[in-house]
Amino acid sequence: MIGRIGYRCLHTVSTSLTFRNYKGVTLCLPGAYKLPALLGTVAPCRQVSFLGKAQESVGSFPDISIADPKILSEIGPIPEPPTPLTPEQAAELDFILGSKLEYLGLGSYSPSGLVQLLLNYVHESFGLPWWAAIVVCTTSMRLLTSPVMIYSQRNSAAMTDFTKGMGKINEKLMDAKKRRDKFAEELLVMELQEYVQASKGARLYVRTFGISIVQGSLFLTYFIALRGMSYAPVLSMKEGGFGWIVDLTLPDPTWILPIYSAATVAVILELGLETGMATSSTTKFKWGLRVMPFLLFFFIKDYPSAMLLHWCVSNTFSLAMALLFQIPVVRRGLGVPPLERTLMTKLKELVLYGTSRRSGSGVKLESCPKQSLKERWRQFYSDRVVGSGPSESKVRDIDARNFSRAGKHSPPPTFPYNPRERFPAEFEVEKRGLKELFGFRKSSKGT
Repeated sequence: MIGRIGYRCLHTVSTSLTFRNYKGVTLCLPGAYKLPALLGTVAPCRQVSFLGKAQESVGSFPDISIADPKILSEIGPIPEPPTPLTPEQAAELDFILGSKLEYLGLGSYSPSGLVQLLLNYVHESFGLPWWAAIVVCTTSMRLLTSPVMIYSQRNSAAMTDFTKGMGKINEKLMDAKKRRDKFAEELLVMELQEYVQASKGARLYVRTFGISIVQGSLFLTYFIALRGMSYAPVLSMKEGGFGWIVDLTLPDPTWILPIYSAATVAVILELGLETGMATSSTTKFKWGLRVMPFLLFFFIKDYPSAMLLHWCVSNTFSLAMALLFQIPVVRRGLGVPPLERTLMTKLKELVLYGTSRRSGSGVKLESCPKQSLKERWRQFYSDRVVGSGPSESKVRDIDARNFSRAGKHSPPPTFPYNPRERFPAEFEVEKRGLKELFGFRKSSKGT
């Protein structure tokens, strides 16, 4: 403190000598003499002008007693030194500063920053713990965006009908390719184009993409907001948990939240609640979408509990809306086409199937016929390789090779039956007769 005051005094004296042409050392400021008066010394000052000249001057202050009441009145009372904070006060101060978003660099006017301000407002204004604030804000946001989910259900029903009709035309087209019927193939291609235009298939795909963008942007906004609050961290969130989760900024130690999140994502993708298109209607990527939630668990298991809590609440809301959409009256009132088989009918079939197995009756579940891996590979080969067919030049080469081979080599052996399969009944009889004949010969030789 003394060093700073002395430097200030020297600087002030030098500037006063430079610009006001004082001779010697004078009082530079109203309070500049206080330090020499208190110390009882002479303060040397070095004059430094802006022209580059420097000279030293030493002066003396008049003898002033420190006990002079006039001096003491000008100095004023000396403030008491600040008392050190107790550990409890320091912890409380850190907690207050650590809970303010502006001190943590959070709460901007970006979409994620507005979500952070909303969560903090609900937490402070209503006195809710952080987990309750996350649940309230997530549920409110999903209620506001429920028209998007209704629109996605309409789009999902239209997309299912569109894919069914297009699948039937594609089957006819593959049959024409297998028969190498070019005329029928061209007719079916034109029919497929007319069907897509009549059903507005391009618009359905654009709607599906738009629904995914809206749902994904909402999820990403909450994801960034809660990740920033957890990684900062907001100190009050360390005590704002529930049940087995005390600290919302740390991962769930029991993995209950990530497992529930992955399971609900699998159900949502299967029913097409967020994307507007059910997994069963996407034949190409069906198994990829079904395996994705299992892999997702390994990515989200180390996320903070606040993020997973938001995800669980959002997915639970989606499942509740899905159950609501299973009611025919609700679908009819919202303008959504009815379902062919609802979840209730599927559950009834499962119950009947279970009771029939116990009683021994022959009730079967309505399901698609299962195919083995070999049959699937044959179907894929016939659709992709045989169905597409070789080029014309390759066909000519194969015909020329077969023609030249027919004139040079013996014809291949032929059979009236498939030798790779079992013999028909008449050949089984002949085979049995031959065995008896050979057995008779062996027995006659032995005798």
